[in-house]
Amino acid sequence: MTASRVDKYVDNLIFALRMRNVPGKEIGQIVAEVEAHVAESGEDPAEAFGRPREYARTWARNAGHRQSRPELVRSVLGIVAAGAGGSLLGVGVIGTATGESVWRLHPVLAVLAGIIMMASGAFALPKTDHVIDPRTGQEFERISRSGRRAMLITGAAVVAWLIAATVLAVVLG
Repeated sequence: MTASRVDKYVDNLIFALRMRNVPGKEIGQIVAEVEAHVAESGEDPAEAFGRPREYARTWARNAGHRQSRPELVRSVLGIVAAGAGGSLLGVGVIGTATGESVWRLHPVLAVLAGIIMMASGAFALPKTDHVIDPRTGQEFERISRSGRRAMLITGAAVVAWLIAATVLAVVLG
């Protein structure tokens, strides 16, 4: 069993647990148990626990984690603001490329407004608690890697949408 394979499994597990709203303290305990089992048995984590998404699903279902009402409202507002900002950013980029105004705004202002709305949407999202390794009392190093992964996925989606919107604007004239 290679360390990189275990690290990849744990990264995917942390990401899947975060997406299912499992608290950081419990994520730390789950990850510690997975790593301890793999270290003792030498078994592949996917064989021992199943795919990370499925394993995370069982933990979230068994623990019954749900967002509180204020967290849910913040999440919805953050997602709506980020989506509206991304749309405004995309339309502003298209307006800049074609030289047309966007809802009577200069295209550059639309781009700036879109960026500001996307940033405010990101700040509106509820903050998550830290994932602490119960064996050391320190935060897991790989958390930053899973955060970068989430940002990369989101950024790639925004860039793909901007490219598709620009191509459609140029083709449709």
